[in-house]
Amino acid sequence: MFGRKSRTSQWKIDFYDSVYKIYDKDGNLAGYLFPNYPQIREEKEDSVTLELANSHSPVAGGRLMLPMLRLDLFDIEEGQSLDEVIDKLTYNMKKAKEWQDWCTSNKDKYDILEYQVHTAREDKQMLSILLDLGSQFTLGTKEVASFLAPILDDLSAQGMM
Repeated sequence: MFGRKSRTSQWKIDFYDSVYKIYDKDGNLAGYLFPNYPQIREEKEDSVTLELANSHSPVAGGRLMLPMLRLDLFDIEEGQSLDEVIDKLTYNMKKAKEWQDWCTSNKDKYDILEYQVHTAREDKQMLSILLDLGSQFTLGTKEVASFLAPILDDLSAQGMM
């Protein structure tokens, strides 16, 4: 409108219980952001994190958790052929290498301090990657969406989201 390009983000952010949930344009859960809140006494943690989010306070980085790859190897009662297992392992090695290459080449660009792989809590077939982001950002759903959009858009463009 009025000569400016309208850029609608394909990412929706919700705040819930001190964590930002990230959804793609289709409404599928795409990840989580765990801000690095200042040290808070445990009994006041909920009210303080909510106040920080509502006041759009700045925080010093956070941890971005994203799905990395799905193994599809465990708890298969009917069994699998060795060829199937090798194919799945080969495919997952390729995907893991893509993540490693992306993290290495974008570490400085997105101020990624470190990255680790974890088994997802809800799905033991899924590996998630946790990116420790060092850049300061402002809390709030719109602000977090703006902060994360370059990373998420880059990963999406590479076919990794």
